[in-house]
Amino acid sequence: MGEEKGDDPPSTPAGGTGQGDEASVKKIKLLKEAVVQATMSCGGEGNSVATLALVEMVRENPSLLPDTILCVKSRVKAKDEQVSIISMSLVDVLIDAFGLPCSRIAMGTLLPRISRLAAPGTLTPATVRHRAQELVRKWGASLGTSEGGEGFAAAERDLRLLEEEESARIRVQQGRTYVVDDGFARGASRGISRGRGVRGRGE
Repeated sequence: MGEEKGDDPPSTPAGGTGQGDEASVKKIKLLKEAVVQATMSCGGEGNSVATLALVEMVRENPSLLPDTILCVKSRVKAKDEQVSIISMSLVDVLIDAFGLPCSRIAMGTLLPRISRLAAPGTLTPATVRHRAQELVRKWGASLGTSEGGEGFAAAERDLRLLEEEESARIRVQQGRTYVVDDGFARGASRGISRGRGVRGRGE
């Protein structure tokens, strides 16, 4: 799961050094720390206490929602499989908590990444791929029919097509393997029969 350009978590705002900028820097720093805490693996699951704290932080400062999604995206891209899975689940929690505003941000910022992780026949770890597939299907069913949710519906539809193509490819591959194995078995059988015939004539 390699890095992408142009989608790093928010950094220190450029510009002056006034109190407003300092306050923004502090908020972003606290936000990053809160996201890290919420996506740490605790026995294979996320930190529920930290997750609730993050939700309350964003609830008190709704303007942090876009930056929150960006911070979570950086954790979805983590090499640690558990962190990636927990981070995807956190997106689902945030969508449930903040509804349409969050789903629209996630659709444009995070859905393409999760859709790539969900694609079958890739090198994505199976546990990560399965969780991504679950979310793409869930969001497609629950958000795909809502206003502005066309992206979720499209992602679910694309995943279904990719799965059908992968299933077809596997069936073709299995058919070829069967033909090869069956041909080898028949050839071996004919060889054994010939050998018996030769031995019979020489006896």
